[in-house]
Amino acid sequence: MTETIAMPVSDREDPAFSELPFSREAFGDRLHKFVKVIKNGAVIAIDAPWGFGKTTFIKMWKKKVSETGSKVIYFDAFANDYADDSFIPIVGTLSTFLRGLTENQSEEFEQRIELFRAKAGTFAAALAMSTFNNALTAATGGLVTADDVLNAAEAPTDGETSLNENFEKSFALQLKCFEQQSGQLEKLRGALSEAALSGAQDGEPLIFIIDELDRCNPQFALALLERIKHIFNVSGIVFILILNADY
Repeated sequence: MTETIAMPVSDREDPAFSELPFSREAFGDRLHKFVKVIKNGAVIAIDAPWGFGKTTFIKMWKKKVSETGSKVIYFDAFANDYADDSFIPIVGTLSTFLRGLTENQSEEFEQRIELFRAKAGTFAAALAMSTFNNALTAATGGLVTADDVLNAAEAPTDGETSLNENFEKSFALQLKCFEQQSGQLEKLRGALSEAALSGAQDGEPLIFIIDELDRCNPQFALALLERIKHIFNVSGIVFILILNADY
C-alpha cells in the first residue's frame, strides 16, 4: 500500500488560496480591488510577525491576480542584499519583467523599455560618480576629489594648491554631481512611468512586491526604502512591502 504525503503549501512554488485550511482570499480580493484603482503610485505595507504566512499569502495572491491579467513582479529582498546598491537589482528586475511583456506589444512599447534602460544607466553613472567623489573627499579631508583623479594626467605640477582652493573644487564638483543627478533622475522617473503604464493592463498600475524586507541586511533594507521613495515611486507602479515591522 502506498501513501501520498502532500507537500506543505509554504514549500510550493505557486500555492493556491484553496489549499489553505483557512481563507485569506477575501482580504486578497479587497487588496487587489484597492491596488487596481491607484493612479499616482503608492507604497503599501503588509505587516505581520514571523511565521504568520506572509510569503505564502503573497505568492498565492500574486498567482491569482496575475491570472486576471494584472502585471505583478515578485522581488526577494533577502536574496538580493549582497548587492552594494539596491538600485541595480530593482532596475534589473523591472527591466527583465518589462522585456518579457514585449510579445504582441507595439514597437513604441519596446522603445519605452529601452529608453528606461538607457536613462537608468545614465543615472547610475551619475550616482556612482557622486558616491566616489564623496568617499574620496571624506577620506582625504577634501584635499583630493574625483576631478583631481580624472584630471591627474593633465594637472600641472608647479606647486602645492591651497586648502581653500581644494575645498572650493570639492564643493563645485559635488554641486555638479547633484545637478547631474537631479536632471537624470527626472528623466529616469518619466521613462519608468511611461514604460510601466504601457505594460500594465487597462490603466492598472504595475504591482511590484518586495518580500523578506525584514530578513535582509538592515543597511540594504534602509537603502532600498530610500530608493523606492526617491526614485521608483512614480505613477504606474504600486509597491507592496512584505515585512515584520518589529525588526
